[in-house]
Amino acid sequence: MSHYLGIDLGTTNSAVAALDADGRVEVVPNTVTGHPTTPSIVYFQEQTDVAVGDIARNAAVAEPENVISLVKRSMGEAVSYPIHGIEHTPESISALILRHLYEDARSTLGRDDNGVVITVPAYFGMRETQATVEAGTLAGLNVLATIPEPIAAALHYGRTPGSGEGTLLVFDLGGGTFDTSILRIGADAIDTVVIDGDRRLGGADWDRRIADWLIDEFCARTGCDETDLDAGFRQQLLQQTEAAKVQLSQVSTTRVPIRFGAHAAAIELTREKYEELTRDLLDRTIAIVRRTLGTAAGKGIDQADVADVLLVGGATLMPAVTRRLRAEFGWEGKRVDPHLAVVKGAALYAASLRTAQGGEPVLSLPTVRKVLPRSFGVRLDRETSSRREDLYIEYIAHANDPLPITDRRLVTYTKIADVSEQAFHLFEQNADVPSPVVALNREITPDDGFVFTGLPSLPQGSPMTIVVNVDEDGLAHVEAYEDTTGQRLQTQVQLGVLQQDQLAELEQAVAQVELLH
Repeated sequence: MSHYLGIDLGTTNSAVAALDADGRVEVVPNTVTGHPTTPSIVYFQEQTDVAVGDIARNAAVAEPENVISLVKRSMGEAVSYPIHGIEHTPESISALILRHLYEDARSTLGRDDNGVVITVPAYFGMRETQATVEAGTLAGLNVLATIPEPIAAALHYGRTPGSGEGTLLVFDLGGGTFDTSILRIGADAIDTVVIDGDRRLGGADWDRRIADWLIDEFCARTGCDETDLDAGFRQQLLQQTEAAKVQLSQVSTTRVPIRFGAHAAAIELTREKYEELTRDLLDRTIAIVRRTLGTAAGKGIDQADVADVLLVGGATLMPAVTRRLRAEFGWEGKRVDPHLAVVKGAALYAASLRTAQGGEPVLSLPTVRKVLPRSFGVRLDRETSSRREDLYIEYIAHANDPLPITDRRLVTYTKIADVSEQAFHLFEQNADVPSPVVALNREITPDDGFVFTGLPSLPQGSPMTIVVNVDEDGLAHVEAYEDTTGQRLQTQVQLGVLQQDQLAELEQAVAQVELLH
């Protein structure tokens, strides 16, 4: 039996799963630890000797300069990590995590099938999604599709006893990202209505907040100088902080023993203090939930229509989360495998793709319908004078438009006479809400834009039409044509930050790595 794999590529932990012959989801354990998840941490012992997971996590204390973590937050950004003479990127680091998961699956399942579905936060834009696909390609995988994490969790939720049809709100607070999604769950389809979120808000922010407080308390009690505390000490403290967070989900008080050189102290941390120090972080999640409900109201769904609230992600185990949702909205959230719901749903989705492509049927799933996470459009100029500019963003597609999007058109006009070349610059919403202000959007095309060359010498004010299609994974395909002659240019917009030569170099670097299992 062939296996298409579902992979949850998480900020702090990742996992891989597949369906067995009976249609049950099998989460593949880490072959070193036996745990169902693997820390999303990469340790470079040497240029080609690399460890992923708990070994890397432990190495962060002694060799923090050779360890990379929380890389998912930088996906789609022009970030580099110079390690042992190689300029790694978020894509190549993620590729090593993906390859580790795939090798565990191949070893456990005894199959070489490399077709995968990779999860992404619902609020990932085009550039982050493209970077995730590139990471899979660098890992030598066949990325069949991406799926938003809340939808994956909902697929798993829909197969659990007691779940039913209706409107579901998914509150997904992971290690590094936060998503909200409102979904209509039916017998034959899961329709995404609204998504929102913050890709820089997650459990890691709670950990850092508490670690900062512990450092202040430690230095105040022992007289040590905070500037003396090295990166290894801070890494170890973050691990202790994460353990304390887990403990405080069960007990009201814990003690954190801290030592640095000759200085030592055991600092008491209460749940009350923990929640006081991190209240503003939880406030941010509540504000996003309210914004999500406001958007849904514009689509005819009120708060009262929400039948169930699904809590996803390990950070939702904090008691303050459920208490706050109850106080603010009257909701009693449900948890169904909060750590593994996403990877299990990804495996279900992968199996449904295999069935749709002619594989042996294992299960029947509802059709998944996604929406565009962020508005995107073209940078235009209101000014008709060639000596002045008044730039703004004209959106072609809007956040929460159903995917796929076909044949969206925008007509623009040449600003000067005798035009033989025209560049278009595509931008994506980069603020909480769409805005025509250029600074509140980010360019998703290369610096030179999407260039239309070989045009006849057009007079000023000549119309040109841009046609955009967006596929089910939220990636854009653009066509432009000059209205007078009908000359056309077709392209798939390069959304990633990596050029082809960089991808080739990184593919070679990743291929040469020997992963330690």
